[in-house]
Amino acid sequence: MKKRSGKELGWDASYKTCKVLSRIEGNSLYKALITATNEFGEIRIQFMTVSDGHDQMFVQLREFKLTQNLYGLPLPTHFSTDNVTNDRPFFLEMFPGARAKQTQYDNNQVSVSSANDAS
Repeated sequence: MKKRSGKELGWDASYKTCKVLSRIEGNSLYKALITATNEFGEIRIQFMTVSDGHDQMFVQLREFKLTQNLYGLPLPTHFSTDNVTNDRPFFLEMFPGARAKQTQYDNNQVSVSSANDAS
């Protein structure tokens, strides 16, 4: 892991890779390849899941948080995903800093200049 900070995580699930790779007797072993990149375009987390459930992502995010803490790096406060309705509660629960930032946005307590500074 590079010792480089990142305030943002872009979360994406790719289903094409798993349809082609990792087959046993014609059946896919995995459902999705999950990739999270920081604002610098660097891959910070990548793993395969057997379902779309957030329970498949919990361990990897927990380990990511432990590694960030071990290296003294801040945890992300901004997330982007293509499934906001489904992912938002999960990420806000996993990352208290993101929840605090979202509360600020919801209450209009973050000025436009400070929001731009954060990215």
